[in-house]
Amino acid sequence: VAQATNMAASSWTMVVLRVRGMESLPRMRGPYISGVTPNFFRVMGLTIARGRGFNDGDGAGAARVAVVNAAMAKALWPSGDALGACLYVDRGAECTTVVGVVGTEQQSVRGESGFAQYYVPLTQYPQKWNGRSLVVRARDDPGPLVQPTLRSMAELFPDLPREVGRVLSDCCARAVRPWRVGMGVSGADAGLALFLAAMGLYAVVAHGVRQREHEFGIRRALGARVPDLVRLVMAQVVALGAIGIVLGAAAAYWGARFVKPLLYPGLSARDPAVLLAAGAVLLAACLAAGVFPARAAGRADPRSALQAE
Repeated sequence: VAQATNMAASSWTMVVLRVRGMESLPRMRGPYISGVTPNFFRVMGLTIARGRGFNDGDGAGAARVAVVNAAMAKALWPSGDALGACLYVDRGAECTTVVGVVGTEQQSVRGESGFAQYYVPLTQYPQKWNGRSLVVRARDDPGPLVQPTLRSMAELFPDLPREVGRVLSDCCARAVRPWRVGMGVSGADAGLALFLAAMGLYAVVAHGVRQREHEFGIRRALGARVPDLVRLVMAQVVALGAIGIVLGAAAAYWGARFVKPLLYPGLSARDPAVLLAAGAVLLAACLAAGVFPARAAGRADPRSALQAE
C-alpha cells in the first residue's frame, strides 16, 4: 500500500512553480504536483529511470526533494539532466532539489501520457490538504479487497469520514468501453478478411495444381516418384506465396498510416507480430493448397497419361 494526494486519471493539483535559471516555464500539460509516500512508485509500478526515489529520511525537517516524471524532464531540460535542478514550489523560498526522474504516469484512457508531473514527499507537501488516497496493489483481482480494506480503515480510524473505494480499472471502464467494442468489431472484420483471403488463395493454388495432373502422370511414367512431385509443387507454391506475402506486407506497411487514427493511442499500426501472424496463415494456406492436390495428382495412373498423349 501507499498514499498520495492525487491519483492518476482522477485528480490533478497545480501550484505556483519556478525553476532556477528559467524566467518562465514552456508550454506543457501541467506541471501537476502530488505528495506521495516513499513506496508510491513501487506500488504504482513506476520505474525510477535516473537518480533515486524517496526514502524515510526525506521527512518534514530534511532537505526538500522532488522527483519529476519523464515528460516534465523532457519539457524543462531537453538537452540537459534534470538531476540536481532547483525548484521553488508554491512561492517557497527554499530550493527543492530534483533527485530522480520517474516514468510518466498515464493520466487518461485516451493515452494522454505527456502530462508533466512532479512528486514530493507527503511530509513535505506544501499545502494543507487533508484529502489522501490509499493505493492498494493486489496480486490478483483487486475487486474482492475493496470492502475488507474499507472495513479495516473504519476500524483503525473511526473518526475519519467514510471512505470510497474503487478499482482503477472500474474508474476507466466507461471510457474504455468504446475502444473495446471497436477493437472487437475491427478484429472480427480482420479475421473474416484473413479467412476469405486464405480460402481464395487455397482455391486458386489447388486449382492450378489440379490442372497439372496430366503433367504429373507423364512425369510418373518417366520415373518420378510421388515425393519428388510433392517437393516440386511445394517449392513453386512456397516461392509464389513468399513473393505475395512480401508484397502484401509492404502494402500493409505503407497503408498503416490510414489505420493509425483508428487505433488506441500508443498502439502501433505496423506491429511486426501481426504482420508475421497474417503471413503465417496465408503461407499455411498455400502449403495446404499445394501438398494435398499434389499428392492426389501424383497417384494418377501413368498409363492413362501416356494413352491420352
